[in-house]
Amino acid sequence: MINLIISKSSNNNSKYIYKEIEENLLKGEKSFLIVPEQYTLQSDINLLENIDFTTIMDAKVLSFSSFCRYIIDRSGGFDGEILGKNGKLMVITNILKDLNDELILFKNAYQNIDFVNDLKDLITNIKDNNFDEEFFKKIDNDLDDEVLKLKFRESKLIFDAYQKDIKDHFIDAEDMVELVVDKLDSCDFLKDANFYFDKFDYVSDIKMDFIEKLVKISPKVSICLTLDKNFIENPLSKDIEIYDMAIKFYHRLKEIDQVHEINLQAEINNNEDIRHICTNFEKYN
Repeated sequence: MINLIISKSSNNNSKYIYKEIEENLLKGEKSFLIVPEQYTLQSDINLLENIDFTTIMDAKVLSFSSFCRYIIDRSGGFDGEILGKNGKLMVITNILKDLNDELILFKNAYQNIDFVNDLKDLITNIKDNNFDEEFFKKIDNDLDDEVLKLKFRESKLIFDAYQKDIKDHFIDAEDMVELVVDKLDSCDFLKDANFYFDKFDYVSDIKMDFIEKLVKISPKVSICLTLDKNFIENPLSKDIEIYDMAIKFYHRLKEIDQVHEINLQAEINNNEDIRHICTNFEKYN
């Protein structure tokens, strides 16, 4: 079962988790708090400020990628090298150079660092969402614009070259998540721990696979959603997008397993005018 901690205030959700982690520490239980990469440092600081411990060994604040590295290190490691952001940029740049004679729209694009960054993000999104060959074939068949079709085919050519280049040599962040999903069944050191996911509006398909597998090995998985339940229960709110991603996340989690909802009462902001704007911002669009 998944514990869903739901509130209109993300700070309220976080404070609820911090208090649970504090109770876990008092009982001698381990806790892992998983947050987006950009929130790791601040969440670490906030956790220490909200619990009655000055130092903690049994609670870790990690991003998805650092959590995966932790699991890999504790479960036998990996034979290849982990490919970081800069390494991925170098691989893509070299691929563009090697393919330069075969490219038309993207010819000489290896000289443009912004384009290389865009390709890196594209490759990440493709792998993050488990796009397979059938997906690529469908897109290719559905495109009528010849320029768009050429752009798509060259992007696919670069993606295939990237996959071939890193195979058996490197593992990137997306492959690392897949590797960890396969390892989770044998990770006995995780089975009595508590897991908390905070500050995610939504997660990609491979991260959803990770959560689904984690739920199977541990009954102590809690996920925070910054969400107003009225936007789920009221059909008239379906066109209002303020909580759109969180609602999709909510329904996907309910597909994985049974959920236990913990609805926290909290206002978005103490100022009445700001609360009114937040609630009504999209009603008249």
